[in-house]
Amino acid sequence: MVWRMFKDLELVREQLDRALHPFHSRAFTRSDFDFPRINIYETPEEFVVVSEIPGANREKFDISMTAGNLTIRGEIRKIEEEGQLLRSERPAGAFGRVVQLSDKVDPKRVEAAYANGVLTVRVAKAEEAKPRQIEVKVA
Repeated sequence: MVWRMFKDLELVREQLDRALHPFHSRAFTRSDFDFPRINIYETPEEFVVVSEIPGANREKFDISMTAGNLTIRGEIRKIEEEGQLLRSERPAGAFGRVVQLSDKVDPKRVEAAYANGVLTVRVAKAEEAKPRQIEVKVA
């Protein structure tokens, strides 16, 4: 009975967090409530967002870019196993995450790939955001 009590408390905490902050994110911070966990890389040409999401259904991903915010939504299928569940740490169900990148991205040039449980999203920078070489002229 002790295990069930803690499991119930954990479920209540998760449900409250989802209700109060369904897609809230603090970019570049870590929290037990942020899922999926992400790494963000920046190159001169693009932002790259990498996330481990094992068990996700590739067809259920919903990825969008609005005003510099990358939204990742999806679903992880629940795996039914025999016996009484004593502890559950593997996520299941719908998830969502919003990551603020930059307002200087090209929303038409976003690519996503999912392989071996890893989602990689590449967001190209807008031309005006890319570094450019300035020629120095002789005066």
